[in-house]
Amino acid sequence: MHPDPAPEAAFSPDLAMLCAGFAKRLRTRGIRVSTDQAGKLAAAISGVQPHTTEQLYWCAKTTLISHPEDFPAFDRLFSEIFGNVGERLASQLARSPHAVPVPKPATGQSAKLNSPGGSGGVASPLGTGPAHHQRETQMPQNDIASPQEVLGAKELSALAGAELQAVEQAALAMLDNWPTRSSRRRRPARRGSSIALRRSLAGARKTAGEPIELWRTTRVAEPLRLVILVDVSGSMAPYAPAYLHFSHVPARAARTEVFTFGTRLHRLTPGFSVPECSQAVAAACEAAIDRNGGTRISESLETFLRRFGRRGMARGAIVVIFSDGWEQGDPAGLGNQMAALRRLARKIIWVNPRKAAAGFQPLTGGMAAALSHCDAFLAGNSISALGELAKAITEAAEHRSAARTHQVNHAAS
Repeated sequence: MHPDPAPEAAFSPDLAMLCAGFAKRLRTRGIRVSTDQAGKLAAAISGVQPHTTEQLYWCAKTTLISHPEDFPAFDRLFSEIFGNVGERLASQLARSPHAVPVPKPATGQSAKLNSPGGSGGVASPLGTGPAHHQRETQMPQNDIASPQEVLGAKELSALAGAELQAVEQAALAMLDNWPTRSSRRRRPARRGSSIALRRSLAGARKTAGEPIELWRTTRVAEPLRLVILVDVSGSMAPYAPAYLHFSHVPARAARTEVFTFGTRLHRLTPGFSVPECSQAVAAACEAAIDRNGGTRISESLETFLRRFGRRGMARGAIVVIFSDGWEQGDPAGLGNQMAALRRLARKIIWVNPRKAAAGFQPLTGGMAAALSHCDAFLAGNSISALGELAKAITEAAEHRSAARTHQVNHAAS
């Protein structure tokens, strides 16, 4: 008999390596799978101990797949490894969507997937081999939820510790579709929109001056800059750590500038080069000596525009402001600073977690003064809401919308 694994080491290194390899195969098919999800698959296999291929299928699908559009690609890859199991189960689910097989914990040494020669029928979680089809218990499909789905509706103010990693996953989604604009620079292209006259004439020297081959160019797509300003005042203290975790991902991978503000402005971008997100956020909170205090949004925006924005940082950028809009100063001053920012930025997105409350109306002086200058007004109170923010960032239009005021008023109502 093999001794039961300790709770802290629920799976063997070999199992962890196999799960990581399966996650890598999924990424080659265009499915976003994190290292943390691969670890959850290994823990699920060790805890459930699936002894049929069907049970292994549901273990993998519920821990690795977060988006329904990734189901077909997962089923195809699973079927390539284990025969047609994945596609057959997907077909059964399509015919009977109200019942889903659920893996049952196995007992005994023969049920362990990482035990060679066991009677479970699956030699390894990523290998091939005969599987014994057994009857499965049935339960409603809605009763099955991945950890990502559970956290999706949870308030950001209630997240702590490792749960904040789910916020980083929401930010990773926008890196694959980062917004761009056409720059003035051009590059050679087979089907470009313009003819490279100089290069075409140079090539004509080889053909007695006849331009037989025309070289073409096209405009270079340049990634847009993202500027994030996070309110760390007392009223925003429960949400600020999650927003900083969200900001750390693009700050390391894309053209992103991050600032905090309460009663004064602090630039965090240099410190956010640290790979470990929790370490960078902890250092940022220590640097923001005005955190958990008052809010002077107008003065902070004036400092940003004077020191950074007008010098090029805000020109043509997407600006995201995380704040509840509780301004201690004159609301008219905030309106003036927002108008100045509007003339520079390509798109302004205001994220207010209070918007998710029932019956919310943007009636506070600061929020009401700023709203007319924003292109989008979002709640951002949960991971699902941050997904909407990521979508709004990646859908930044090439030109400013002429109907932005109508859209903002409609979103606020």
